[in-house]
Amino acid sequence: MLNFFRRRDTVVRIMLGGFLVVICVAMVMFLIPQGMTGDSSLPLYQQTVATVNGTPIRGQEVTTQLQRYAQGQSLPPQLLPMLGEQVLRGLVLNQALADQAAKLGMAPSNAEIVEAARQQLPQLYPNGKYVGDQQAAQMIAQLQLTLPELQTELRQQIMINKIRDLVTDPVRVSDAAVKQAFEQDNEKATFSYAVFD
Repeated sequence: MLNFFRRRDTVVRIMLGGFLVVICVAMVMFLIPQGMTGDSSLPLYQQTVATVNGTPIRGQEVTTQLQRYAQGQSLPPQLLPMLGEQVLRGLVLNQALADQAAKLGMAPSNAEIVEAARQQLPQLYPNGKYVGDQQAAQMIAQLQLTLPELQTELRQQIMINKIRDLVTDPVRVSDAAVKQAFEQDNEKATFSYAVFD
């Protein structure tokens, strides 16, 4: 075999060169993440980091969630990959739950979204009255959100809560059924008997 590589024939060199080119191309195609067709030329915040039922989750969403999680604190660089992975998993799970709720027709009404906003952001409703879109946009800009993003998040949260309530709501049992089950489980019988020798 070694003698094959020691030969100085042009045919052998061309075959060996072609073989090496094929290996290099295969390595580039299979070992580089996203292959040659990925959008790795884009900055991370514009890249799609996950797709759930056709809905892309962008790097910007992960970064924004990480910033909210940190809330002005500086996170150690060693924790960022682990926290980023947890945030991404949470975003994927939330999107999957929201998609399932939408399939089941659990889309929230505008009144439900307004009520959720009143509960979560009472500063938007001083004395029970809405401050207006301009002032609300300024107030929620501190949370690194826009008004449409807030509405989308509230809609998604309501849908997630509806699907979770559907799964986790306890089964309702009447008092009569509980009493009957208790009596059946704790019923004792008394026997009278006689013994003959």
